[in-house]
Amino acid sequence: LQTYIEEGFNINTLIYSAVMYKARAMMTAPLRAYDGNKEKQTLLPEDHPLAQLVSRPNPSQSWGEFQMLQDIFLNMAGEAFIWIDRKDAVQGVPSAIYPLNPRRVYIVPGERGKVRGYVYVSEGQSLQAGRPILPEDMSHVKLPNPGDPLDSDGYGLSPVSPLAQSGDVDNMITKFLNILFKNGAIPSGILSYGVALDEAIIPGIKERWKDMYGGYENWSEIGVLDQGGKFER
Repeated sequence: LQTYIEEGFNINTLIYSAVMYKARAMMTAPLRAYDGNKEKQTLLPEDHPLAQLVSRPNPSQSWGEFQMLQDIFLNMAGEAFIWIDRKDAVQGVPSAIYPLNPRRVYIVPGERGKVRGYVYVSEGQSLQAGRPILPEDMSHVKLPNPGDPLDSDGYGLSPVSPLAQSGDVDNMITKFLNILFKNGAIPSGILSYGVALDEAIIPGIKERWKDMYGGYENWSEIGVLDQGGKFER
């Protein structure tokens, strides 16, 4: 997930735009709290605990901020975790709900069809110092993962996973063009010497030059030649 974030969401314009388009679209449909059933519903007053919870899920976030972050987690990691804080519940409504970074949440598997619990590990802590969370206090929304070793009880499949190879190529092309234009858009050159070269040593010279200075990432390096060697663009 960290690699998807750094090389996909953070620097790839296509991946970022697609994910943020969906996240922003989610914010156009605000969540509301209702009472009743499918046939008849009544909008709860603003001072109702459930209405207050969906308006501000936790002290740090509005519902829009909460939902946008969760949608980004879902589309980057293939899953979104929500910790349900029931410590000061009112009328059965949790006091707060918190989004958890998927890369810090570990699933503790149990019997088939059951999860024993979860462990949340804060940044910089070891797994042993992680915080255990009961299944009833965690909401785990995930996208289908046909390769899940826990038979649908485990982690979701990130939509970025099948995009990763194409994303890498896109990033490399972008970097290639950037360096290409910085270096004058002239990628090749000629090595010449003032003496005749044996055919047997020419491949070695070319291979050594490519190893040291080849590839778009090394175009800004300074080449060094001896014995009358000369490099011509």
